[in-house]
This record gives sequence, C-alpha cells and structure tokens, in this order.
Amino acid sequence: MPLKIYVTLKVSFKIQLNKMKFNVILEQDEDNMWIVECPSIPGCISQGETKE
Repeated sequence: MPLKIYVTLKVSFKIQLNKMKFNVILEQDEDNMWIVECPSIPGCISQGETKE
C-alpha cells in the first residue's frame, strides 16, 4: 500500500480595503482546496479550487 504524505501550506498576508487592513491566512488542505480566513472578522472564511 503506498504511503500518502500531505503537506499544508500556510501563508499569512495583509490586504487593504478602503484604508482598512486585514491579516488573512491562506492554506491548502490535503484535497488541494485553498482555504482563506480573516481571524479579525469572526466567521469570515472561504474556500475554492484556486487562489483566485
């Protein structure tokens, strides 16, 4: 049975929107889906097949 290895990529960066700055976390899960969340806004999370 082949061994599966999953690597999680976690990137943190800032975005600016109407002079407000937010830190967001972008990571890729084991199914290659991209997940982005903004810790300063409770419940703000999104996911998709690409980073766009």
